[in-house]
Amino acid sequence: MKRSLAVAFIILGLAVGTLGLLVLPAGHGRFEYLVEVVDPRPAAESAMPEALAEMGAVRAVVMTNPSEGGRPRQVLLLPDLPARLKMSDCALGVLPAEAEWSGLAGFNSGLERGTISAVDHRVSICGQLQSLAPIFDASLVMELSEEVESALDEAVWESHARYLLFAESWGERNRLMAGLEGNPDALPTADAKIVSPAKKPLLSKGAQIAVSAALICAGLLMLGLQVRGTSREDVARRFGRG
Repeated sequence: MKRSLAVAFIILGLAVGTLGLLVLPAGHGRFEYLVEVVDPRPAAESAMPEALAEMGAVRAVVMTNPSEGGRPRQVLLLPDLPARLKMSDCALGVLPAEAEWSGLAGFNSGLERGTISAVDHRVSICGQLQSLAPIFDASLVMELSEEVESALDEAVWESHARYLLFAESWGERNRLMAGLEGNPDALPTADAKIVSPAKKPLLSKGAQIAVSAALICAGLLMLGLQVRGTSREDVARRFGRG
């Protein structure tokens, strides 16, 4: 009976430690609370409203490849890319040194470092990004330039503007959402959509880490105390065949 109880406590210790790992904050990406305003019109017909600019929005252009199965499938043209992304955002490689015809492969873009061909241009993929936010993860991220945008337009790539608001927290994200929903003048068109897939965290990241650490330590302590009093023969007898 004592041996069975000891083994049960070992299993309980493992379960508590595992629960601690599960409680750790999930890696949703550095731009987890990003808010996007999507203008459905072609990018050339779009313009950022003054009220949206005052909220700190950044105008980016999304280009979609018309070829079925074409690579890259989607290009995100981001102005002042070096100011928005950091070296720590790269899982592999480096940030582009040149403004045009070089970029970064999004986490779920299916692209790797190297060189690919797009609309008769050689595109250098300098690095692969960590998961940042859905719009980044699905794209080849490049510096916004007239040359690239024009070349893709001439190749009949679909384009539309997205106005990005980089929120640092859930609270800031909610303030931006309220500002957009309460001010129609901040939207570029009546058909514009506000996109923010983030979900409210049950605990703050600091609280999640503290709870996780406590559970992991409790599991390890429980496991250590029981293993000290349980011989290898006891464990083998308990879990051995027959």
